[in-house]
Amino acid sequence: MVDPHSNQGNGDNPRQTQQSRPPARDSIMGHRRPTPRQLHATFARGGCRWTMFVNQRIGAILAAFALRTGITPNQLTLLGLMCALGTAPLIIVLHRQAVLAGIAAFVGWQLAYSLDCADGQLARATDRTSVFGAQLDLICDYIAHASVAITVLVLCESLLAGPIAGLAAGVLIVGLTGGVFYEALAGGTENTSSLKHSSVGVLLRQGGDYGLQTALLAIAIGTDRPKAIIAVATMIALYSITLVAYRVLHLASRTA
Repeated sequence: MVDPHSNQGNGDNPRQTQQSRPPARDSIMGHRRPTPRQLHATFARGGCRWTMFVNQRIGAILAAFALRTGITPNQLTLLGLMCALGTAPLIIVLHRQAVLAGIAAFVGWQLAYSLDCADGQLARATDRTSVFGAQLDLICDYIAHASVAITVLVLCESLLAGPIAGLAAGVLIVGLTGGVFYEALAGGTENTSSLKHSSVGVLLRQGGDYGLQTALLAIAIGTDRPKAIIAVATMIALYSITLVAYRVLHLASRTA
């Protein structure tokens, strides 16, 4: 779940990675066991405030553990996907115990996203960036985001009945997975990474922080109020759709 692909996936463009890598890399990797703080300071890329202060820091701990145990970046990517997919049914099973469901959502989604941050740090630290890794990361992010959308739809099924059910479900699924395309447009397309540095883009992007979004959804789930869940999910979905539209229009204006 590259906030979701802000150059944090393990498949960053190798040429871009070489150019953007801090000069301290060699001294950091000269240590047999770099600390999580060193990994975070040197190899964490992209993400908004929540992601950088929460998920990238947890990701650095996970990346340090992976370095010690021989886990590869792609394995971390798949572990993150399994964590996200495992969280969805757990939330649904616990939905009658709202507080537990909210805790499960918060811990599970934050851990899954932190693993997504960790794979990029590990890939950069070990020079294992690749096109395949980028594609795998993007696919896993989309599936993980879709699992969040499906979880919300199941929890709010009673509110989505009637003729607008299909439309509402479509908006939620497209919107809650929109962050993947938003970040792909920012850094996954050649010569478009500068889009995320525009003043308007930076401001809008703060609200598109996947770590923050899933945290808010988890809190809403913990309230045991379907209307609160659907309200938060809808706002996130519409916001993400707006971000994608902004990226597309901005990209079109730059390439025209």
